[in-house]
Amino acid sequence: MDKFDSSSVNELEMLYKAETQPLVKTKLLAVLYRKEKRTIADISKNLRISESSVKRAVIGFRKNGRDGLIKGHGGGNPGYLTSSQRTLLIRFIEENNPTSRDINSFIKKMFGKSYHPFSVPRLMHSINFSRITPRKRHYKSDKQKQEEWKSVFKKKQKNTWIWVTKSSSKMNQ
Repeated sequence: MDKFDSSSVNELEMLYKAETQPLVKTKLLAVLYRKEKRTIADISKNLRISESSVKRAVIGFRKNGRDGLIKGHGGGNPGYLTSSQRTLLIRFIEENNPTSRDINSFIKKMFGKSYHPFSVPRLMHSINFSRITPRKRHYKSDKQKQEEWKSVFKKKQKNTWIWVTKSSSKMNQ
């Protein structure tokens, strides 16, 4: 069904006013102008977007309505691990506190896929884990806090992976 032909100018105006995403709002405005019989060149000049973007917006709206204006997947290869495999990997990391080598061998054993050793940290960051390791001591450091941290860390291995949250802003920088 052609959503462009079946929509009235008033319906498009209501959609435009209700829209919160700026890019979709611009595309809706382009569709609205096209519905008002403006030329593609005039629309692209007024909205400062390319003529091909105006054409794609109208075509997307014709096929799927407002959903046709939302940017989809940008392409690229699919992930090496499926989402269920990533979930199992996250559970393994949380339960076992493994090293990168352990993670790689777990992936190879469980899923039959192998990662290059340099790609394991990239995988960990993609599933929101960050590697922490002990660093050299600074001469102005607080020895008591270091000893408290070391007593907790000695129970673990030399390096470990932690879950990165939005509250840990220092990790994301």
